[in-house]
Amino acid sequence: LTAYPLLRRLVLNRLRSEWQGGGIPPQEDAVLFRHFQTLTILGAAMAEGFSLFAIVVVLVTAHPAALLCAAVGLLTISRFFPTPAAYGRFTETVSGNPSP
Repeated sequence: LTAYPLLRRLVLNRLRSEWQGGGIPPQEDAVLFRHFQTLTILGAAMAEGFSLFAIVVVLVTAHPAALLCAAVGLLTISRFFPTPAAYGRFTETVSGNPSP
């Protein structure tokens, strides 16, 4: 989970430089949507792995702290649920233009 913000920042910086350099045409929404999907899937998969590991620890040890970690992981997964607002923020971050 700690690697995701770094990964996201690297991808956004690369996309922003491609956007400003003319590599991605402004009307090419499919390219941005594909990158948004990839980042969403990667973030959710990282949170899922953390949650699954914590759930296995709960099943093996019955430790209450592991149960708390599993709950935090499951709440983190809900953060990655794709919404139109999240996609709007993503495109705004890449292009620098507020989305309609």
